[in-house]
Amino acid sequence: MDIVEQSFQITELPEFQAETIEAVGRDAYDSHDRKKAGGAPDFCRMLINRKPKPHTSVLEFSSLTVRIKTSRDVSHELVRSRLASYLQSSQRFINYLKGIEFVNPAWADHIPAGYDIWKEQMREAEAQYAYMVGGLGMKPEQARTILPNSTATIINMRHNIRGWRETLELRTGPGVYPEMRNLMATILAVFTYLRPEFFDDLFDGLDEKTRNATIGKVAKLKAEQGDTFHLSAIECIRQ
Repeated sequence: MDIVEQSFQITELPEFQAETIEAVGRDAYDSHDRKKAGGAPDFCRMLINRKPKPHTSVLEFSSLTVRIKTSRDVSHELVRSRLASYLQSSQRFINYLKGIEFVNPAWADHIPAGYDIWKEQMREAEAQYAYMVGGLGMKPEQARTILPNSTATIINMRHNIRGWRETLELRTGPGVYPEMRNLMATILAVFTYLRPEFFDDLFDGLDEKTRNATIGKVAKLKAEQGDTFHLSAIECIRQ
């Protein structure tokens, strides 16, 4: 049994996203003659902050893809975000006899007695799964029915920038499921570092504790990995 933290990897990060958005947006206003060198980020911020209503439909013309390792319960919540593309690892076909990963719950450090119960249940689930498949010869699609929500899964999520903004705003609020909030806040922090023109207003809206924690995490990763840090799996923060 392996206990792991949530993690993610950005697998699609197109170059010149702001320039692409500006080109499309200026078609709407027939304002290509007002285009300035290096002005694409400011144009994108204008779309987001436009009064009386933002013009965020233009942000649908570029996308980001993230490969996420998380628990099944978080993945079940995540797919309720509409208009994204998802591909998730299949418990029906994956044979977990080689071992099962379980995602550490956000409350693990705060409720020791509950955490001991949780770990025992994860060990029992793994043992019973191994017996059902390895001892009784059952198929993985049959044995998967006993696997708990904490079982780790891989889900690839592709959203256009407008969709990511809506998802991140929804999933980082104070009442959000803690595992989901920790995951999305960390993704938002990395997006903000890489594409501030699209996400810095959302990041600024995080509560101070979460914002500072994610800033520290991104700074550490940047120092360790340089400009390629976003291509490596980023472990999320448990709070």
